[in-house]
Amino acid sequence: MKKQWIIIILLVIILLSMVACTTYNPLSNDLYTKNVYPSTTNTYDIGSAVLQYDKVYTGELYLNGVLFGGVSSQWVDDANGIEYTSGSVGINTPSVATSLVKIYSNSGTKSQPVLSVSDNTASAGANVIYAGTVGAKTDHTTTIQVDNYATSGSAGKNKYGVRITSGSVWNGAGSTNYGLYIDTPIGGINNVAAFIDGTTDLSDNELNNVSLLNYTDPTELTINAGAITVTQSFHTVDTESDAPIDDLVTINGGSIGDTLTL
Repeated sequence: MKKQWIIIILLVIILLSMVACTTYNPLSNDLYTKNVYPSTTNTYDIGSAVLQYDKVYTGELYLNGVLFGGVSSQWVDDANGIEYTSGSVGINTPSVATSLVKIYSNSGTKSQPVLSVSDNTASAGANVIYAGTVGAKTDHTTTIQVDNYATSGSAGKNKYGVRITSGSVWNGAGSTNYGLYIDTPIGGINNVAAFIDGTTDLSDNELNNVSLLNYTDPTELTINAGAITVTQSFHTVDTESDAPIDDLVTINGGSIGDTLTL
């Protein structure tokens, strides 16, 4: 009889130990379930701050009535990161203070481009990068803006806002390769294909197929002791002290190769 009581007591101790371990173990056993229904208050708690399920095995999981996740995804891992395999990716933000897409590198030793875009498709025509602006704007519109605030690591190093290189052969038999091709816009009061506010250096190359060279409005220069000093390519000239006639002997301010119209 004593042995039976001892066995019963030992069994009770074992059961209490199991309950204690279950109560204080932060991760309980795996949960296998088919259907979990809410109570009459439309709430149902699974686990708690103390009790948590290590793994949950379920068929389909719905979040707010919408199927959540799945066994497959259009995003695929590869050796270089992730790629999207099902067409275009739509990105939208409702905040005017938020950049739609922001890509940057904060590594001081990164040698690869921060953004690299390439096209390897066989097609009649392809725009590798397309930028378009639509909608009514209250101010001026800049489709692409390039700011270069980088500091050069070594003295004398150049910085480029936009640089078009020809490091490799631009294939295309019987075609003309254009480093930069600009169509004249339409629809404005004045339509200008390119506006350059600064010096243009063609690096000893030709300027071809110019149908009209239109200088800026001329400024007037007055002969002083037989000389004038030019500041641009187009000037009008007045005699000294509005004399009926005058002699122009010396023109200062020019350089070899300059074109001057007086």
